[in-house]
Amino acid sequence: MDNYVINAIIVDDDAIAGNLLERQLKMISGVGLIEKYASVCEALPNILVFQPDVVFLDIEMPERNGFELINELRNLSVETNIVVTSGYEKHAIQALRTNITDFLVKPIQTMELSSALNKVLARKLNNDFSPGKKTADGYSIETKRLRFFTRNGFILVDPANIVYVLADCNYSELYLSSGKKEIITLNIGNIEKLLPGNLFFRISRSILVNLKFLTKVDRKSNKCYLQCDNENFTFNIPLNRIKQLEKLLG
Repeated sequence: MDNYVINAIIVDDDAIAGNLLERQLKMISGVGLIEKYASVCEALPNILVFQPDVVFLDIEMPERNGFELINELRNLSVETNIVVTSGYEKHAIQALRTNITDFLVKPIQTMELSSALNKVLARKLNNDFSPGKKTADGYSIETKRLRFFTRNGFILVDPANIVYVLADCNYSELYLSSGKKEIITLNIGNIEKLLPGNLFFRISRSILVNLKFLTKVDRKSNKCYLQCDNENFTFNIPLNRIKQLEKLLG
């Protein structure tokens, strides 16, 4: 992240956790920390003033919790990345449904923190951050495009137009709603980190699907079905992933 400054704000009522995260961020090149706040009420006006690239947000705080701050920022159309930092994995699904950039479980590992910052940086470089628009089916779809490098250049893709991603060693194949296939020079794990978690789901190690196109899941045959226009796709999905998918969809 050299030469690129990501401005960050920490919102956490736990001073020890906040100080530890601050130290971790200061050790990463290209991160400029603005300030730490211990409550939603204290943080909100400062976020509006400083307009940081990312807010590292705890969920369980006195008076007003992190979800309330997320709602406030969305209602005010504040364009900032939200990375939830929580000691409780139970908040993960609800947090991801709010179209946050990432969810980190405390104690935060340096590798996971760097991964979250790379997502923030990718959105910043692509000018891609958008709080999204709610559609009739309840999904929040980003309206800006992501840039993916190919063997001969790059492509710009609206995430909503990706039907599925198929792993191909260190490359990946994007199947688009237009019917086109694109080979990009990024592995499926890194692609998953860039795509909105409430819209895409990893059904196996090698396949990532867009839930907008999901039509059916069969527990008996361990298969899931996607449909895009007149094309139908069938993929194997392990039972444990079916259970996780059911939790995600509620």
